[in-house]
Amino acid sequence: MTFPDDSPHFSTVNTRFRHIGDRLRSVWGTPALSELVGSLLLHSKGGSRQGFPLEVEEALCALIEEHASAVAMERKLTVRDKELLLLTRLPAFSVIDQRFTRIANIIRDMWGSELFVPYVNKLIQESKDGPRMGFPQEVGEALISLVVEHGQAFPQVAAQETDFWSAANFK
Repeated sequence: MTFPDDSPHFSTVNTRFRHIGDRLRSVWGTPALSELVGSLLLHSKGGSRQGFPLEVEEALCALIEEHASAVAMERKLTVRDKELLLLTRLPAFSVIDQRFTRIANIIRDMWGSELFVPYVNKLIQESKDGPRMGFPQEVGEALISLVVEHGQAFPQVAAQETDFWSAANFK
């Protein structure tokens, strides 16, 4: 996570207390930031601390909010990220990715689209140079499994009755 060097709140703290600015920078993006700021604002070092000027206290509190927002933004996954996460966790995808990386990359690009099933059909049925030699059985089964998973995850683009992979062909 990128540290906000241009933050006016950080500048307020760092200008007056460079050593605290350095510590903030070192823990940015971790839970330790909240702990650090909390200890700075709440603990008195055995009674010897006078406290921070109000503007620095406000800046420290604002930095906690900036940090929480930055962490939340980093954790938000897009719908596409979630779709790809689902795909990459499927054992069938791993089988293809290990043996045919180029094909796995194309599958990743087409996952969730109406182009996916026609692409798999073409992979299995066609060849550039005549009859296809075929995939190893494990890969063929993985491709079929992905078509089934795709239909369940994306019913809006599931195989049509005219597709080879449609359920009507397996009754």
